[in-house]
Amino acid sequence: MAKYKNLDLKVKVTKEYLENGGVEKIPFVHILDDLVKAKTDSFGCIIEDSISPSLNVFMSTLLSSRISPPFYQPDIISEYDSLYQKLNFFEQVNIDKESNFDRIYEKSKTLTNHLYRGQSEAKWRLYSTLQRNWVLNKLGNKTMSYETFIQRTLDEGEKNFSTEIESILGVSNDDTINDISVMGYLQHHGCPTPLLDWTSSFSVALYFAVNGIVNPVKSPKEIENYFSIYHSEEHYFDGGNVRKMLEGTLKRLNPIIKEQEMKRICGKDIKRFEAMKIEFADDFLFDVSRYYGSGLIKHLTKLNYMLKTQIAYYSDNDPASGIIFSMSNNQNIRNQEGAFTFNSSPNLPLEMQALEMSKDEYTKAENGQYNFCESININKSLVPYIKERLEKDGITDAFIYPSKNDKARFIYDNLMKEIN
Repeated sequence: MAKYKNLDLKVKVTKEYLENGGVEKIPFVHILDDLVKAKTDSFGCIIEDSISPSLNVFMSTLLSSRISPPFYQPDIISEYDSLYQKLNFFEQVNIDKESNFDRIYEKSKTLTNHLYRGQSEAKWRLYSTLQRNWVLNKLGNKTMSYETFIQRTLDEGEKNFSTEIESILGVSNDDTINDISVMGYLQHHGCPTPLLDWTSSFSVALYFAVNGIVNPVKSPKEIENYFSIYHSEEHYFDGGNVRKMLEGTLKRLNPIIKEQEMKRICGKDIKRFEAMKIEFADDFLFDVSRYYGSGLIKHLTKLNYMLKTQIAYYSDNDPASGIIFSMSNNQNIRNQEGAFTFNSSPNLPLEMQALEMSKDEYTKAENGQYNFCESININKSLVPYIKERLEKDGITDAFIYPSKNDKARFIYDNLMKEIN
């Protein structure tokens, strides 16, 4: 039996700590002496008997600090200090070789109903652009509330861009201009919003992740050598899927309203009422073809409703449902095969907000483990190879950004001037 548990992991964490200036931070001379006395065998593996009990305690403390979730404070943008910390929120896969990348790249082309999000740094948490600006600029200390700030942004967005949105969609009805369609337009024209972009294309997610990485340099800190693609099957977002919620509400209302209508028709004729209940038992009262344009979607996507839901997921990938959010209001979203998550918190990253929502579920799970989604961590040394593959597949700047501009940025800038 091993003398010390998780020794290899402790050694790996300690080595990374020492290579990042940790030696100068150790206040105890005896720990420094014990580090010098630690030996490896001919295979480079640590010799367990060369580790003193006090050094083991020191390494255990380091490992514990790396495994614990990142320190969270509402007025700070927190990051992951190590890949171990990410285990608190994500199932992880590391990709370090071209052959391993090729395998998942080709497999992704065969998958449907999957969602991806690419970020240039594995250490970054899932904050929206508005959250980053809200926290970094200390806007929580200003006079304007988060809700008011978003509502003012939406009001200005609708006033300035509703005609353009309707023109792009080729549709104008009571649902075309709703809070999520306006927010999506602003998101893709330079104005910070509470939305996070997701895509059903692994290639598109890769583009966003590698596009900001130029000449990557190997870091002694492991997590800084990776970027991440966040991945989930779409059905795992059903808890916040607004279309599913709306469909569920209508299904629950259907028997109630149907029975009320049959009673109105039958009056006091109980036999006729019972016969109608049997005859129309499987009928759905609501005509899905008439949802869009009725004003129902505009009403249910109002910001005050959205903020009551911790996380909401919006997608227009099922137009047959009749529930259309008018999100494809610019060519960028269309080419990027985009969908959105909405996070109602001004400062909790998406994975923490999801944890708050899911506590009851994961504590009842067999292993008590929580995973928001999968984090595919890809070594930055593969970036040149990946860029070459994407270009061959037509995933270029011109494809991703057919109408790239920041013409909606002025809305955010004007609000900032007002509250500062």
